[in-house]
Amino acid sequence: MNRFFKDLKCYGEYVLFAGYSQLKAEVSGSFLTWLWWILDPFLHMMVYAFISLIVFNRSEPHFIPFVFVGQCMWKFINSSLTGSVKMVRANKSVLSRIYLPKTMLLLSNMYSFFIQLMITLAITVVMCILDRVTFTWHILWTPFIVALLFLGTYGISCIFLHVGVYVKDMGNVIGIVLKLAFYMSGVFYSIPLRVPAPYGQWLLCVNPAASLINELRNVLVYGQAPDVLMLGIWLVISLLLCYIGIRLICKHEQNYIKAV
Repeated sequence: MNRFFKDLKCYGEYVLFAGYSQLKAEVSGSFLTWLWWILDPFLHMMVYAFISLIVFNRSEPHFIPFVFVGQCMWKFINSSLTGSVKMVRANKSVLSRIYLPKTMLLLSNMYSFFIQLMITLAITVVMCILDRVTFTWHILWTPFIVALLFLGTYGISCIFLHVGVYVKDMGNVIGIVLKLAFYMSGVFYSIPLRVPAPYGQWLLCVNPAASLINELRNVLVYGQAPDVLMLGIWLVISLLLCYIGIRLICKHEQNYIKAV
């Protein structure tokens, strides 16, 4: 872990610059440029609204901010995990010429997704105001939950990056798993309300995405207190995942280019 913090100190500017450059490259060929980040969650929200209101004839209180919370958190998780699996292969031409800590390469990629997450969360707050959501002091838990989301996703992404180097088809497997996880994470429905007990509670206990989405909705949209014990458990698990993932990368990264 000491090496990670040393690399973070040395390559911190690179992480910020590379993440920002990736954002600019993403919208450079788009007619709407930065506006697409605002339109994208609205368009997805309309799709989820059609599924929930028309197909299943069900809705949740404060449906628009409810969906925005689930969508922005899931998009961050999905983009980060999907990108981590093929990261070394995708950057082989660069990594074969210069040394760049793979932990920092992954961090710069997640930084760009994190900025998009924060933009969508800002829109969510605006939607809460327009929807006359009553804010409480529990909203102060939001930064902690978002930080926990980043920490846990980074730990899993480190492990996926390592495994993806040696297992070429790992990307296909992760794609299928994430599709299943999407429907089990309550992105456009409430797990505590829609999944019969005790299965709903079990799902929240074993699925970190579902748990964190539910907790952020509680503190931001519904003004409820979070499950502090659950957040504490996920914090310990996230730190452990980060430790394992970073150790794997630091120990084996010198062999990555040869393996791909």
